[in-house]
Amino acid sequence: ENIRGFVGIDAWMKKDALARHRRKLASEEKKAAKIKRNEALLRTARRDFEKLRAGLPPRKEMIGKTLVGLFHHYKTVFDGQGKKWLQRFVDQYIDMEKRDFKPPVYEKVRRKRALAGEKSPEIIYVEEWMESGEGWYS
Repeated sequence: ENIRGFVGIDAWMKKDALARHRRKLASEEKKAAKIKRNEALLRTARRDFEKLRAGLPPRKEMIGKTLVGLFHHYKTVFDGQGKKWLQRFVDQYIDMEKRDFKPPVYEKVRRKRALAGEKSPEIIYVEEWMESGEGWYS
């Protein structure tokens, strides 16, 4: 047993563990910020393409760009963010191209479905004795 030699090693290990934890948190925050920024860029790109197709006035930075010019602009932007983000942009672009650059159509809200006469599915719970064929249920 070494009683005298490494008395302060426990404090050093705790300090190192705390520093590792702080570095990990900082790294996770940077990753989260990058994800948030790139998702906002994807939304902005989608809106820019939709505005261009609809003939609405573009943002100040995008004035004078054609469809090809806009694609190359965002391709350059996402090229600097990595292959994953470039692929997500290209996939989004292909999806928008299939829809002719129209905004996505979301499902009707429940109230509008009810007014239109659409009913939500009804769930019926069946107990064991009902499945045997002896009894009836509605």
